[in-house]
Amino acid sequence: MNQSLRGPEELHQIAAAHGIVATLHAADRPMPTVEAAAEALGIPVAAMTKNIVWLAGDAPVLVIASGQARVDDRALARQLGVGRKKIGLATPERAYTISGFVVGCMPSFGHRAPLPTLIDVLVTQLDRVYGGTGDPTVLISLATSDLIRLTGGTVVSLTRET
Repeated sequence: MNQSLRGPEELHQIAAAHGIVATLHAADRPMPTVEAAAEALGIPVAAMTKNIVWLAGDAPVLVIASGQARVDDRALARQLGVGRKKIGLATPERAYTISGFVVGCMPSFGHRAPLPTLIDVLVTQLDRVYGGTGDPTVLISLATSDLIRLTGGTVVSLTRET
């Protein structure tokens, strides 16, 4: 499980097929964290997205949060209508099985199958966001409005700033 099923070019093509202009950004080094990615591209950490697979019982949900924020598991549980003890992060192996992408370079779209997606409201404060592509040395950026349209995500308040 050291390689994602799709890569940057395929994600770029998926966006284009939906009429979305996306840009690929290659770095000269791996970007395993939002901080490292922001530094490599010279952008604010807040412009980065964290794309995290959570489980509500056995049901997966993708949470897209701003790079500087932390997902509030209580808010997520309320949004999903379950008790806090019923939610948790998917293990890296489970996240890969569900999405087809390795943790650390998880994109917001292009998964094995569409995932129910929740987008934190802080993400919508940005005109453009940057996220993973399955390749730790390449990011993709697109307009936030296009991210919402492409993922079919629901915008909700799920985070607290760290």
